[in-house]
Amino acid sequence: AFHCSVEKWFNPMQLSPNMSQQEIENLRMGFDLILDIDAKYKLEHAAVAADILCSQLKNFGIKASIKFSGSRGFHIGVTGDAFPESVDFKKINKFYPQLPQTISEFLSEKIKDKLLEELIAREGGVASLVKIASSISELSPYEFVSIEKNWGNRHLFRMPYSLHTKTWLASIPLKREILHKF
Repeated sequence: AFHCSVEKWFNPMQLSPNMSQQEIENLRMGFDLILDIDAKYKLEHAAVAADILCSQLKNFGIKASIKFSGSRGFHIGVTGDAFPESVDFKKINKFYPQLPQTISEFLSEKIKDKLLEELIAREGGVASLVKIASSISELSPYEFVSIEKNWGNRHLFRMPYSLHTKTWLASIPLKREILHKF
């Protein structure tokens, strides 16, 4: 498996575990956004979530890439070039990992109702959807899929065409139309 950092660096060879947060921020040029969607029961549910998430991003005027993760879901990628250079007169590199976390939380909330509606329709009703899960605490789409929100420093993602070490499936880029075939 080959992994890549979502962070972009001026000179990554200068990175050191002993660096202060300020020194790290000074080396960070920016970052890409990778939204990691995982199915808890059916890969089809992750495909529905990925499609809705891409639609929402498109509504905001943002073009995203889609990649099968090699395991239980999909990665939705947004290039760091989609972000402004600064927010509130503060360079964007100072907002890592808070900004990706906030964006993920915002998008998860924004698509929540549509995602639940689509999952219910896909399974043929609420009873059929609920039957898939061993137990659920509430009727929420996030009982069936997860969208990662816990970004930390040195966040890595599986590179395209890399093999997942547990499933031995390749992580491959996809066209959005493929998601409708699940």
